[in-house]
Amino acid sequence: VRARRTRLRNRVATPFSSRQRTLALASPLLTGHFVCWIGAFSFTDLPSAVLLLVLQPLFASVLGAQVFRERVTRGIAMSLLVAGVGLALIVYDDLRFSVNHLIGDALVALGAVFIISFLSVGKNLRPRLSFSSWMTLAYGGAGNGRFYW
Repeated sequence: VRARRTRLRNRVATPFSSRQRTLALASPLLTGHFVCWIGAFSFTDLPSAVLLLVLQPLFASVLGAQVFRERVTRGIAMSLLVAGVGLALIVYDDLRFSVNHLIGDALVALGAVFIISFLSVGKNLRPRLSFSSWMTLAYGGAGNGRFYW
């Protein structure tokens, strides 16, 4: 009787495959990125938004090290430092500290969290799909999600 219950339990299929569940999670994350990124321009200017957006590799390195236990090498750390300093020098004159700019900067930072989460969720699925399938499903789902946001 116990063996029969185990066989029956093993035969019960989940309604969605792991690929479908991953895409169902990834597409809204990408939608969130686009909504935050585009919405930020109502509050902040382009240089501030670009500075925060281009710092995504820094955020991704921290996430990778903390969540996925990926190793951040000295070369990666130095590259991130040089890129961050260079970007800060480029946009220094355009940085403003007003309430509207801080709201816009927060939206850009939230957009960065969304895109990093999207890339992290999709990193195992992307190699298993063709490029056209990934683009159609992930970005098409994000585009459809934009209508509901």
